[in-house]
Amino acid sequence: LMTGWHVILPEKNLKDLAKAPRQERELVLREVNKLAENPFSWNTKKLFDTAYRRRAGNWRIIFTVDFKTNTVRVFSITRRNEKTYRGLY
Repeated sequence: LMTGWHVILPEKNLKDLAKAPRQERELVLREVNKLAENPFSWNTKKLFDTAYRRRAGNWRIIFTVDFKTNTVRVFSITRRNEKTYRGLY
């Protein structure tokens, strides 16, 4: 039985978020915390291979999943715009 995921959130990924309004920050951080319970909920979409994105309001949490170690590594947290997915593929 799988009991939760280990979430790795590098400090640098919080830079953009630090400038966001408090409500948006709280929403995104709630979603990041929920990754530990279930990285594959309704607001998550597979991008490619083991890379996924989760929607949190106007923000996108891009992360990878390692099934062997039950680890979610947050790759970026950015406000949704035309550059959000640039350089990922």
